[in-house]
Amino acid sequence: MKCSDTTAKQFCKEPNIQFAKRIRFVNQTSLVLLGYNTISCVQLSKKGTDLLIVGELWHIDTTVAGVIDISDVVVGDGGCMYVSGSKSNNVKLLKTNGKWGIRSTIYFNMQPTSVSLNNSKQKIIVSCDDNTVRVFAEK
Repeated sequence: MKCSDTTAKQFCKEPNIQFAKRIRFVNQTSLVLLGYNTISCVQLSKKGTDLLIVGELWHIDTTVAGVIDISDVVVGDGGCMYVSGSKSNNVKLLKTNGKWGIRSTIYFNMQPTSVSLNNSKQKIIVSCDDNTVRVFAEK
């Protein structure tokens, strides 16, 4: 990850950020960091103009859930997230009740590259490496 402005440079010194290949905001106080086979959620705090990581809320090794080489994640309502794996050719819905578990799986013949969620229409949108976009109804 490259950091250009002063605030970003300070933020990027955090060890969790340095190894993240994608970053997603969950809300104003937490951030999800994607590694190749790990997802971490960290708590944020603002000090002046600086954004600081004050602690890790949770961490998951996605190989346990069968997601290999994470390409994207989207956090949904109600403590769930969709995780796409480019090497495992799948998107998994993971849900937590204190411990992350697999709720459903969508398999592909190609590599999913990104995943998005339209909460109002209850649709999951997945783009793949063959330049296609697929839309699924959320169950």
